[in-house]
Amino acid sequence: MREIVELSQRMDIKYDVFAFDTANEYLSPHYATPEGITTELYYRIFKEKISGDYDLIVSGISWKMLPLWARYEILKKVKNGANFLLYLRAPQDKDEYLERATTNPVKITEQFAFPYKGLPELEKYLSFNDFLAKRISGYSFGKGRIFIINTYTRGPGTMQLLTPVRTKSPLEADYIEYDYYLAFIIRTMLIAAGRDLECRIIGPDYVKEDYGKGINMVLSVESKNDRIIDFNFVVRKKSGQEILAGEKRVKLNTGKNNLGLNLDDIPAGFYYVDLWLKETGKLSILVVVIWKFYPNRELKRLILQRVSKRKTL
Repeated sequence: MREIVELSQRMDIKYDVFAFDTANEYLSPHYATPEGITTELYYRIFKEKISGDYDLIVSGISWKMLPLWARYEILKKVKNGANFLLYLRAPQDKDEYLERATTNPVKITEQFAFPYKGLPELEKYLSFNDFLAKRISGYSFGKGRIFIINTYTRGPGTMQLLTPVRTKSPLEADYIEYDYYLAFIIRTMLIAAGRDLECRIIGPDYVKEDYGKGINMVLSVESKNDRIIDFNFVVRKKSGQEILAGEKRVKLNTGKNNLGLNLDDIPAGFYYVDLWLKETGKLSILVVVIWKFYPNRELKRLILQRVSKRKTL
């Protein structure tokens, strides 16, 4: 439930929820289960939920754990025009029906700045295209589409179904990384639902530069219409500490626009750079870039000299 709440806080979405005990258990009886909560009741509620009309169905539950009738209903909805996003919990978690439904690949060509190089689960990828191709796979099935988030190396987090964050306890997580993993799920949901953004920012995901040279970055912003927007940025450490922030109002023309971001005199280190556009107070798009500033001089020798402060009489 944690991810559902936090995803809904970060995007405008109308949603409904059906909760399972765990990612691999439909209903696990234990001493705290209230009287009357049975598998039959779960089945009835699930059938009511799944009978609704949805632009996108999202699941982090083991596909094979779902009752056969539920798998059938989901695939029937997709065939009739719905979209389905599934986190595949293990490569072998497909049954013959899902295998048949995922035989017509759909090429994913989305471009967006994302700090995959700064996230433990994603930093291994050589490029954005490599990251996107190996993380998400898409398929057409009837009138709808199926998108699969491929299995994470370490699996999802203890209390998460869609993100790979490891929590120290059920109420504690690395929120810097968690924010960006949630951003990845949001962008994947938008792709799966076929929703196009009013504005799109394209730029470098990962920048390395020697300290002292500064950064002069050109970002490409594609807009569907002429508009006046607020362009915001924040530079922060991995700890979340803000180093620098700024905002300026700019006019975007329909089509492609260029926005410049110039930063100087930032200490050597590893930084996230959050960039977002706001229109009349409403967030249009958020992207994140990883910057690394390296010292341009190496320390050749360090001399420590002891100074005596003893007084003599």
